[in-house]
Amino acid sequence: MGRDKPDNLENEIKKIIADTTGISRSNLDADADLWKDFRIDSLKALEVIIVLEKRYKIKIRDENLPKLSSVNKAVEIVRLALKKQSIISKLWRFLFSKGE
Repeated sequence: MGRDKPDNLENEIKKIIADTTGISRSNLDADADLWKDFRIDSLKALEVIIVLEKRYKIKIRDENLPKLSSVNKAVEIVRLALKKQSIISKLWRFLFSKGE
């Protein structure tokens, strides 16, 4: 990502990935390939996605499972889902506040 200091979201996601997979946080570099470097399988990646969905109250599309290849990719996926959720929320508020 080209930053010197990770943000809170990145730190939280790194912790979630470490806790869910058993990978030590100190070994979990933001760009490390979870599939190749740490040999996580699709079931473990699915567990990570479920925890992320619950933690951030978002829906992560199934096709994002293979894209969950690093902490940075997970941050991207969560940010995109949060952005979509925010847009949908604003749209719903707009549509249903018209009659009031």
